Amino acid sequence: MNNDTPAAGSRGYGEVPEFNLGEDEWDEYVERLELYFEANGIADEGKMKAVLLTVCGAKAYSLVRNLSTPEKPKDESYRQIVKLLGDHLTPKPLLVAERYKFNLRVQDEGEPVNAFVAALKKLSEHCEFGAFLTQAIRDRLICGLRSRPIQERLLLENDLSLEDAVKKAVAMEAAGRQLFDTGSYSTALVRREQRGAREYHECKRCGKSNHGEDHCIFRTALCHACRRVGHIRKMCPGKGTRRKSKTACKINCLSGSTGKQSTDDAGNDDDCGSESSADDSVSILMNINFVEGKDEIRVDIGINGIIISMIFDTGAAVSVISKYLLWEKFPLATLEPCNIKLKAYSGEILPVLGKTVVMVELSGT
Repeated sequence: MNNDTPAAGSRGYGEVPEFNLGEDEWDEYVERLELYFEANGIADEGKMKAVLLTVCGAKAYSLVRNLSTPEKPKDESYRQIVKLLGDHLTPKPLLVAERYKFNLRVQDEGEPVNAFVAALKKLSEHCEFGAFLTQAIRDRLICGLRSRPIQERLLLENDLSLEDAVKKAVAMEAAGRQLFDTGSYSTALVRREQRGAREYHECKRCGKSNHGEDHCIFRTALCHACRRVGHIRKMCPGKGTRRKSKTACKINCLSGSTGKQSTDDAGNDDDCGSESSADDSVSILMNINFVEGKDEIRVDIGINGIIISMIFDTGAAVSVISKYLLWEKFPLATLEPCNIKLKAYSGEILPVLGKTVVMVELSGT
């Protein structure tokens, strides 16, 4: 006698729970039941039927009884009972509807890549992709990722398999999470980046020397002097319109009670202004211009544990970073849509991609 076979009358290996109508998946329940049969050496279909009808529960038994009428459940075979309940509880889904749900699936906020892949595999169960199953899951994975940097990295790969795509996405996700947790960028590194930035020549679009013309935020701005795109008014090449870069500029401020702009130079409202409507608000950005002999004031701010050097501006209504800095330093950050409009000190409306909530530290506070 095999020592692994349970003795007659013993409970055997494991237990089969009651089937809960409306909660449990019938296919999964049958799989677990047949594993129980295999573990306990039950191969006789009559005994398999008896075990199923005994453990399935009162509601499931009543359903089997109704479906098998006029026959009694005990007169049906095990396979017939499984098929009766399967056809009733899990009818064959519509192929187009299943693929529609599969192709709509995107990674939820805070959902790990591995969990997203598992969800895609479950959704693909009835899509009948056949030999193209792994390719379909790979494509949906890349399209549905929330992180733009991870997406772009995977799109650069040639002959990318599903397994490789998952490994790379998980690794990049873990690296991004580690940066958030440890704040690995140091103040010294940020300062080295600042020194490197001063090597740029004066930008012909805005007059600053901390970036190249191709990366200037005013490269699509409309000049208020010549009405051409590509620079702001103070850098306009037109005769008599360009201002000297080292002259004292007016200082604007925001009224704390009304949110409207006030200025000590009422004759130049076209340079800085505030517009508002019932639906959208316009915030003034960079209202304090440079004063002769003074460099811009910068402070080191901790954002989600990463030190970033930012311009200190008492006249700015909001704090902003570029999309390039967002993708480089915070690849896992998610943007929410917003109706805020930003107006620069030159009067141009700056496009806003969205907003996000971050943890901010200043001077250890």
